[in-house]
Amino acid sequence: MKVDLHIHSNYSENGSFSVEELVEIFKKDHLDYVALTDHNTMDGVEPLKEALKDSDISIIPATEISVSYEGKNYHILAYGVKETPELKEIFRRIYEVKDKSFNNLVKKVNDLGFDIKYGDIEAYSVIHRKKLPWSSRTFLEYLLAFDKYKEHPNLKPYRPGGERSDNPFSNFYWDHFKNENEDYLRGNYPEITEVLNVIHDQDGIAILSHPMMILKDYGDVAKIADLGFDGIEVFSNYHTDRDIEELLKIVKEKNMLFTIGSGIHGKDDLIHMNPLRYHYYMLSIGEEKLNTILAKAE
Repeated sequence: MKVDLHIHSNYSENGSFSVEELVEIFKKDHLDYVALTDHNTMDGVEPLKEALKDSDISIIPATEISVSYEGKNYHILAYGVKETPELKEIFRRIYEVKDKSFNNLVKKVNDLGFDIKYGDIEAYSVIHRKKLPWSSRTFLEYLLAFDKYKEHPNLKPYRPGGERSDNPFSNFYWDHFKNENEDYLRGNYPEITEVLNVIHDQDGIAILSHPMMILKDYGDVAKIADLGFDGIEVFSNYHTDRDIEELLKIVKEKNMLFTIGSGIHGKDDLIHMNPLRYHYYMLSIGEEKLNTILAKAE
């Protein structure tokens, strides 16, 4: 059995794969279960179901929700949920926060030597099914598409052969936007506990997404998990081998669920789970932990 429970399509503001393209990837990777976890939307779930109807691949309805707690922003992977009025209201509030920071993001990009207009972005969004406001990843995708910026020095590191081209979109974010002293990407999203209640009210499963992208201490991960999460995303391409080892200890001690996910976002970010890690988690925890989530498949 092969699963990937953290996948983004172009229904996310920072994804580039269509659901049809994702299906081809799923088949190539011989996946049995998938979860489309687009950011703060479930718009792609039904189209993916339709695209998978003639395959043996099962889909778990899901989404990845932005939340806040004590001054930090986190993500919750919600499995087996439906877009109820309560969940739609959570999404609406999240995009309201993102809207407020969007102009700051445009300014930040233009400060790097570009000239982006809102109307251009809006037109591009319609064509490529992006949700505004955009992420730094999507801005780079947009900038790389224009010939007038072909020789721009701030883009060269992210083009093929550049020193930051190994993972250009994530690197672009880390190089120019991941600065805790600036607040242009920050916002007060709905609180963790409120969103956990919305998920659990419809019998959904709430997983703490790639915690080591946000936290530096494993003890802090355990404290956040105790707020009411059902489990932790342990096997992630954003986690080191040491992270995985320590997170395994936490889920075992707390008898929590776990997930495995690539976190794939786009064509130049095509990452797959290491098969050795896959076999390792099956031996370490046992398939029954994962089956609680897989039972949500439709």
